[in-house]
Amino acid sequence: PIPQRIHLEMSWRVAAASVALAVMAALIPAVAPVWQLLRRDLTRWVRTSGNASTADRGHLRTQRTFVRLQIAGATAFLAAALVAGALFVQSRRVDPGFDVDHLVALDVDVPQLGYAPDRAHALANRVLDRLQPASARIMAVASRVPFYVGMTDVHAVEIDDARCAPAHCATSGLYAVTPDFFAVMGMPLRAGRALTRDPADRDAIVVSETAAARFWPGRSALGGRLRDRTTGR
Repeated sequence: PIPQRIHLEMSWRVAAASVALAVMAALIPAVAPVWQLLRRDLTRWVRTSGNASTADRGHLRTQRTFVRLQIAGATAFLAAALVAGALFVQSRRVDPGFDVDHLVALDVDVPQLGYAPDRAHALANRVLDRLQPASARIMAVASRVPFYVGMTDVHAVEIDDARCAPAHCATSGLYAVTPDFFAVMGMPLRAGRALTRDPADRDAIVVSETAAARFWPGRSALGGRLRDRTTGR
């Protein structure tokens, strides 16, 4: 599933069962004490309460305290359920920035197969060349997909010609993709041009709008340079 962390499809049966359980969990603790009080002879209880012993009065205070705690707890759980429901509805309206409905991901751990980085790059191109014509569908290879579940590949980077020690550099996630990646994902380019298979494009980069605003504030990111201090490229 892509994206893995915001796959929010839910059956109406699951939703109805969740709502029913939340309502029961909120109402039963609050209604049960009231129901017990209503079943008692309240008139007799009021008449005799003035003559109750200190122990009885202490017992009644304890009961009232538990009733208050039950009502407060039920209210808190109901409020949490409502907040969770509202966040779920809100999350369904979020635009992740790419197509989530017509994608299939295949995860292959190339380093475990004994491929060095250069051989892995050549393998990716061979796989695409062989599979894409047969499938008549657009394909791409990427070292990470959006919302990847696992370790984030964070690198220290230098912006343009500004030098910095690795411990004090800005950081960013850097991922390798084949040229068709953005077309496959349905990610529109806001500026610049798409990547190509030209060897001269091997060091070309595409940055997100967030990264562009962060690293080149107030100006265009086109023509900017990033140096990866983690790998030295």
